[in-house]
Amino acid sequence: MSKEGTLSPMQLKTAPAANSTEPAMSFVQMIEQVRYNGAYATRQRAEEVVSAVLAALGRRITGEERVELAARLPREAARALVHLGET
Repeated sequence: MSKEGTLSPMQLKTAPAANSTEPAMSFVQMIEQVRYNGAYATRQRAEEVVSAVLAALGRRITGEERVELAARLPREAARALVHLGET
């Protein structure tokens, strides 16, 4: 943020709108970020890790908080958060 409290052009480009529920990136982009940052050898391993983390998180958060998070995730990731977190 700038001194005036506004977002810089770069922040506007990369940050989702405050009241937007659109995912900031696609599922493929998310998996590739996880794969790269986690140094996983395969895309499949990165997907397994994402599913495990989202399922664990889904068991910990409930109600409106889980719904709001799911709305900000790519559809495939939101399914893991909501459905796998219910088991």
